[in-house]
Amino acid sequence: MSREKARRAETVDSTRYQTPSLSGVGSKAVTASDWVLILTAVLVLVTGYYAWQTRQTVKEMKSARATQLLPRPVPTLAKLPGAQVLLRVVNAGAGPAFNVDVELLLEPDGEPIRYLAPVMSPGEYQDFFAPGKGPGGSEIQLAAISSVWQTLRLRGACSDALGNRHSIDESLDLDHFAKVYLAGTWCDPTIST
Repeated sequence: MSREKARRAETVDSTRYQTPSLSGVGSKAVTASDWVLILTAVLVLVTGYYAWQTRQTVKEMKSARATQLLPRPVPTLAKLPGAQVLLRVVNAGAGPAFNVDVELLLEPDGEPIRYLAPVMSPGEYQDFFAPGKGPGGSEIQLAAISSVWQTLRLRGACSDALGNRHSIDESLDLDHFAKVYLAGTWCDPTIST
């Protein structure tokens, strides 16, 4: 009976696939179920890697979409004939600005001009007279505005199309604008390219 058991054990062992061990010393028998476990583990790792890559791609796409919809209200001056200007708030961003609540300030010591709008489309603007001694208590001469104030600043907040709130703190150097405008050029001649 012991010979019968030995022969059965030999038959079972001969059906196993023999592979060399990683250490190179001896060999280890690997069954079909071992191969299924190994391949399943590899498949789980590959699937996990692709899931992680997909998540990174989705994050990048969301970020790119948010950038495409980003509003950017900025202060500028609207040019009129005869070196005259109006104060202007313009949405220079690619997306609409919602719930706009900003103040336009002439610095130093200018009174703030508050501007509220439910929506500002890209490129949309609103003009204002600068306070001064001109007709109706306002000033539109660029030289007079830039001699009294140095900076046109826009402060406040607005929302983008995704509902994210953005704070605004943008400025325009009035002295530089006046030099460029009055010189009749739209680039600084002192800057070399």
